[in-house]
Amino acid sequence: MGSENFRVTIKRILLPSFRIFLGCLLLISSVSKFISFSSFIATVQTIFPLSQFVSTLVAIGVISIELVVAFSFVLGIFLKYSSIAATLLFILFTLVMANQLFLGKAPDDCGCFGTLISSPVDTTFFLRNGIFIIISIMVFSHEGRKDVK
Repeated sequence: MGSENFRVTIKRILLPSFRIFLGCLLLISSVSKFISFSSFIATVQTIFPLSQFVSTLVAIGVISIELVVAFSFVLGIFLKYSSIAATLLFILFTLVMANQLFLGKAPDDCGCFGTLISSPVDTTFFLRNGIFIIISIMVFSHEGRKDVK
């Protein structure tokens, strides 16, 4: 009976809390990138040798996806798709920064939160993103099932 109560607690309290936390985090991230949009475009261009136009499109795409996933997580809708998108975003961001670090080109700041919040590319970055990936997978595996009927 004790382990049953623990599972119920995780499903009813912790998972929605993690989902809402991640949604708020993505909302802050997207809004801060939008506020410092030109800086975010410069970060994209630092990482990828793209034209101004293509970098702008990439920046708009990243911000838009983060915003849609954020609202989905906070509102608890379309969780199957948004949790997949969140997982892929965090994996992509992590792999891109790992590649930059491997090439010796890692920026001082990952640009994850625009210029509002500094986020250096270090061990903490990779640990943090690993935790976000795990939370996104947990949302998919537990709450995303509600979307599938």
